[in-house]
Amino acid sequence: GDLLGVNVNAWSGLTRSSLTLLSGQSITFTITFNPPQARCINGVFIMGTRTYVLSGTGFLSPLPAPIFTVDSATPASGEQRKLSMRLSAATTTAVSGTLTLAFASSLTGVADDAAVQFVATSKRLATFTVAAGATEVLINNQASIVFSTGTTAGRIAFTADPGILGFNGSASASYTLSPASIGINSALTGRQANGDPLVFISGFDNTYSAGPMSFAFFDRSGNAFGAVVAADFSSDFKKFYQGQTSGSTFQTRIQFPVTGDSAVIGSVETTLTNGAGSAKTQRLNFP
Repeated sequence: GDLLGVNVNAWSGLTRSSLTLLSGQSITFTITFNPPQARCINGVFIMGTRTYVLSGTGFLSPLPAPIFTVDSATPASGEQRKLSMRLSAATTTAVSGTLTLAFASSLTGVADDAAVQFVATSKRLATFTVAAGATEVLINNQASIVFSTGTTAGRIAFTADPGILGFNGSASASYTLSPASIGINSALTGRQANGDPLVFISGFDNTYSAGPMSFAFFDRSGNAFGAVVAADFSSDFKKFYQGQTSGSTFQTRIQFPVTGDSAVIGSVETTLTNGAGSAKTQRLNFP
C-alpha cells in the first residue's frame, strides 16, 4: 500500500508513496519533534487510510549557568558587600526569577544571624530579570545588590531560581565568613563624677567567645602608669550572647576605681581577646 508522512508544524518524518510491504515485512522510520515554541503542538501522521494524531509539548531549554560575583574575594563579618550576577551565555528568551540568600552559622548554639540580609529590602529574598539575548542579570532592577554579612562566623549562600526553566549548571554560590578577632567599631573615654576613668567600647565578636581584656594606662606625659590591669568578662559575654539570633554586636562600659589622684591618668590602651585572637584600640586620651 501507500505510506505517507505529513509534516505539521514541528513534526517531520518519512514522506514516501507507493511503498509496498509483503506479508511479514516491516519498515522502521523516525518522526522527529522540534517545537519552535514552549507550548502544546499537534500534528497528524497518515498511513494509507489510517490517520494517527500526534501531540507533543515544547519546553524552553534550561538557562546558561549563572555566575555570581562579590566585590571582595574574601568577605568578612561586619561588612556590606555588593553581589552581581550574569549568565555564562546569552539567553534566548526573557526570564525572571528569585534570588535567595541563606546563612548557616558555624558556631555551636548559634542558630542564625538576622543581620545577614539584603540591605535595601531587609529581607533574604530578591527578584532578578534577564532580557532576551542578554547575559547581564538585573537584581531588583539594579546591576547589583548590597548585602550585609552580619556579625557571626558561618557561611552565606546565594541561590537563583528561574522557575520551570532551570539552569544548565549550578544555580548557587557560597562564601565563608571566617572566625576573626573582635571588631572594634568605636572606643571612647570619659570620667565619672569623682574623676575616675571610664572606657566605652562598641564592637562585635563573630566567635561569641569574648571575655579577657587588658588595660594599659599612661600619665599625662605619656609614661606608663602602674601595672597593666587585666580582667575577664567571659561570664558576662556568655550570658549576653545566650540565645542571641541577631548577631554579636555589643556595647560595654568599664569603670576603674582609683585610689589617689585619678587626674594624673592621661590615656589608656585596651586589648580585647576572643577565641580567634586579640584586637587593640589606639591610645585613648581621658578628658
